[in-house]
Amino acid sequence: MPEPAATIRKSIETPSEHRDLPVSAALAPLDMTALISTFPGPAAVTDGHGVCLASNESGAMLADVLADPEGEAFKQLIVQCITQGRASQQKLSLDNGGEVLVVDMTILPLASNDSANAASHPLSLSRAVVLAHDVSHEHKLSSALVASRQLFRDLVECSADFAWETDQDGLFTYVSPNGVLGFSAGELAGRDPVDTLTVSRTQSAAFSTRQRIDNAEIWVIDAQGRDACLEVAAVPVFRDNEWIGSRGVCRDMTEARQYETALAQAYEREHVIAEIVDAIRVEGDSAEMLNTAARRSGTTLKADYCWIKRVVHDGDMVRAAHWCANDNEDDSAKSDVHVESLLRGWNANQGGEAIELCHGDKSILVGPCRVGEKLNGAICLVRKEGDEPWSSTDRALLEGVARQLGIALTQIGHREELERLSRTDELTGLLNRRAFEPIVHRRMAQANRHDRVCGLLYLDLDNFKQVNDQLGHHVGDELLTRFAESLQDDSRLGDRAARLGGDEFALWLDETDQEGAVIKAEHVIDNLKRFWHDQYSDGPFVGVSIGIAVTNPAEPETFEQFINRADQAMYQAKRLGKMRWALAPSPALTTDLPCAEERGVDEC
Repeated sequence: MPEPAATIRKSIETPSEHRDLPVSAALAPLDMTALISTFPGPAAVTDGHGVCLASNESGAMLADVLADPEGEAFKQLIVQCITQGRASQQKLSLDNGGEVLVVDMTILPLASNDSANAASHPLSLSRAVVLAHDVSHEHKLSSALVASRQLFRDLVECSADFAWETDQDGLFTYVSPNGVLGFSAGELAGRDPVDTLTVSRTQSAAFSTRQRIDNAEIWVIDAQGRDACLEVAAVPVFRDNEWIGSRGVCRDMTEARQYETALAQAYEREHVIAEIVDAIRVEGDSAEMLNTAARRSGTTLKADYCWIKRVVHDGDMVRAAHWCANDNEDDSAKSDVHVESLLRGWNANQGGEAIELCHGDKSILVGPCRVGEKLNGAICLVRKEGDEPWSSTDRALLEGVARQLGIALTQIGHREELERLSRTDELTGLLNRRAFEPIVHRRMAQANRHDRVCGLLYLDLDNFKQVNDQLGHHVGDELLTRFAESLQDDSRLGDRAARLGGDEFALWLDETDQEGAVIKAEHVIDNLKRFWHDQYSDGPFVGVSIGIAVTNPAEPETFEQFINRADQAMYQAKRLGKMRWALAPSPALTTDLPCAEERGVDEC
């Protein structure tokens, strides 16, 4: 027996879902007590006011509901059915002693037997039969099914970006409401993945698979025309052992794959740059270091040629290193000419971004090398027609390499400048003794091997100290500078002039015999006389004493012996009155020069 005080809780169905049934006049004379006693579920008879007149054993809960004040809504429903003379059927949720019961309730209004009084007292004389069917179990199953479907939807939405289903023709028959990749569900439904997602026919098989697929990746085109990566999990659908389509889920992996690609590219870029930095640090030879950078950059970026250019003092770019994929130097040289012509018209002030230049069938990617705002070089890569075009990744890598090369080129320039300063005289720009001696030593060895005669002038300015004391050091510096210039007048490619220290100078004359050396010495003397007379005629006398030595391949000598002969000849000229030259004797040489007295000089 149900617990008392069962109350009506809520209506499961909306009033619009109620079903009204016409009343049959044949039901009126039925024995209601017998009817409800044989009904298998809860049943009761009420009067026109909803008061329970009789019930079967299981219908006692209906009587309790009607007797409870909270059952007023139930009573009103009975009264409404009787008043309208139409049956009503609906689901109700009843609280039966704390247990929620869902019943399918049927209310049948019965016509009164007393037709004479029915008109004046319709509710008092009317009756209604209330029949209930417990559908709690079915309701629980239905609710569980709804909850299960919702759970499935939630899990799909959490684990994937969209779910789909295709038919035997491979067309989408279902796409989750949110769509995918900028396409709405409506744009995809009934369409072929090949047409909508622009997926290749090979990869589109994932949407019509006949076997299980787990985490397969395919590349498609999104609604904006961009590449997108989808991770697909799918299963085939069979009916009566016949394949009827497929269903599955997809995740948009584009961002993850782009990140992985960018990470790999960044790693490769840093790896190449690290190699170049190592080459800069380890390689002692600047040319070898730049050649390593050109080779590594060219191979990594799949170029046919690579050049590294340097900006020299006059602002022009010269080739500092090169690499050719096929070792064809002639072809490389021709392409280098094209690069040079294009770089002449290149706006070097555009910043550090790589630019692409075209010439005939070649595409040239140029990365400017800079330190701060100053351009000091460029790295140039060449691809031929038909090769893969330069990508943004190629550009980014080249720009990174160019930045490091900009630093390297600056370091090379500083190193060369330090070397130049260590080898040259700061005031005159001539070689110093440290640089001059090994050059002459090598030139002497070469001359002896090839039986060539070379000459050396050892020069010392006379009265130079008086110039500094009387006219000032600035005039003395001017004298030294002008005298250094006179040594290089009409100089040839192999000649080398040096300031050995103070007012002492030396001039190596490549492939020059005794007569040529004497002519050069007299030319130097004449230049000094002219300059000093024109500028400082009222100043102290300034002269130059010159010792001349000439090599003799038949009698090889050391560098020290050779320069000592020239030095001794210079002192002989100074002892004989200065502003003259003297020739160091050489037993193996004869000369047709006039005697010393006729030329105003003496030979020692």
